[in-house]
Amino acid sequence: MMRLRLLSALMLLVTALLISATSLKSQTASNKQAAQAGVSQKYESQSEPIRVAPVNVIGSNLDYINPILTLLLVVVGFAYTRAAYRQLEAIKIQAEIANKSLDSQMHAERPHVTLGRFERNDFNEEKRPSIIYDFKNLGRTPAFLIEYSIRLRMIEGVIPETPDYNKPFKFPDGCIIGKDERSNTERRTLEHGILTKETIEAVRGGAAHLIFYGYVTYRNVFSYRSNNEPHEHRFCFVWKPEDNLFILGGPKAYNHYS
Repeated sequence: MMRLRLLSALMLLVTALLISATSLKSQTASNKQAAQAGVSQKYESQSEPIRVAPVNVIGSNLDYINPILTLLLVVVGFAYTRAAYRQLEAIKIQAEIANKSLDSQMHAERPHVTLGRFERNDFNEEKRPSIIYDFKNLGRTPAFLIEYSIRLRMIEGVIPETPDYNKPFKFPDGCIIGKDERSNTERRTLEHGILTKETIEAVRGGAAHLIFYGYVTYRNVFSYRSNNEPHEHRFCFVWKPEDNLFILGGPKAYNHYS
């Protein structure tokens, strides 16, 4: 910054000198023309020898000074432009550092909504199993809930790479859960009937899979105001009948956090 100030002052000084030299040269030329006109009139009125005007040393020197000052102004201008460009690059770097610091701070303060409560009844034969769940905010700031979709279903064969979600449930506008708070409790029952001995054996043998999966989207305080992309939490739990429990699993697309 100090270098830019010095170069700016030097540019002003050289410019002032150049303007002064140009003005002085113009004035000297005018005086010379006036002197020549006076001599010519006097010669016409009197029959006397013509007197030669003395050589104008200042005007001759100005012919050399002006190009020098112009060149100096160009050099100083180039140096100023280069210094300003470097200063601009430094400002850009500082701005990027500040933005990264702000993003890091926002990430630390943002909400983190995950699956909270996860309770299931007995997954036995001739019963229709169900799971009770809710969403919990583990972050530091409130979360504005947008929508979610959850399924408890039996899949024959391999679990598809791309999850198939039902039509999402839209949260009411302004639905907020604060730090360590939970959403309303919901229940999801098994689609397409009850568990049978055959289906349990199919799951145990790997010919079928019983999975509980879904997603929830929400915004934080900052993205809610700026209309940025919402956060999304995807999850998938696979039932293991041999241990009668659910474990986190499924293809990569089923488990995602942003």
